Amino acid sequence: MRIASRVIGGVLAVTLLSQLTACGSIFYPDRRGQIDGKIDPAIAALDAVGLLFYVIPGLIAFGVDFATGAIYFEPGKTAQVAPEKLQQAIGADGKVDNAKLQT
Repeated sequence: MRIASRVIGGVLAVTLLSQLTACGSIFYPDRRGQIDGKIDPAIAALDAVGLLFYVIPGLIAFGVDFATGAIYFEPGKTAQVAPEKLQQAIGADGKVDNAKLQT
């Protein structure tokens, strides 16, 4: 009986901790307050992992991220760079100069 309760408690603790780390409002608190935009696929995938393993916490994670706006990219910031800007920013050593990407 004692071992069974420890196992259940451990599983519950791991479940709750995994959902806390899968929430976009934890990773990106500066994104809160947005009402629309492009959805960040990384945050959506982490929330979907919660759906696969634990349906109710996964739905809560999606709900919190959509309600706070943390699931959306910041306005003006996207995960893509125009190919012509990227070509100009790559140096002779093959590394990207972030200063050239900003302009």
